Amino acid sequence: MKISKDKLKEAQDIAKKYGFKQMYVNEGGEFFTSENLASGSVNGNKDKYAEVPLNVATVSEKKTKPGKTDALTLEIDACTTVEEVEEILNAEQEGENRKEVISACELKIEQLK
Repeated sequence: MKISKDKLKEAQDIAKKYGFKQMYVNEGGEFFTSENLASGSVNGNKDKYAEVPLNVATVSEKKTKPGKTDALTLEIDACTTVEEVEEILNAEQEGENRKEVISACELKIEQLK
């Protein structure tokens, strides 16, 4: 599958913002951080998804549960106050302590200041 320039840029921007090491996109334009999820989204047809070439520095090498981190980072991005982000950050540090989520929180806090 060939990735459009728009989807390539969008994926690279997301990867850079949240520190994702790898990303995949399916023919429907949906992004995934796991090849397994991308493959599952198109019933295993390798012609219907592709790995996005990323030339970004990653925040973490630690693998996390796919999907869960993605949803949380989108929630962080939607926050409008530092307090909202700090609440997510504190819960993450006390819970799973995922570097991707913590980095996304720290970045958002800086943006909101």
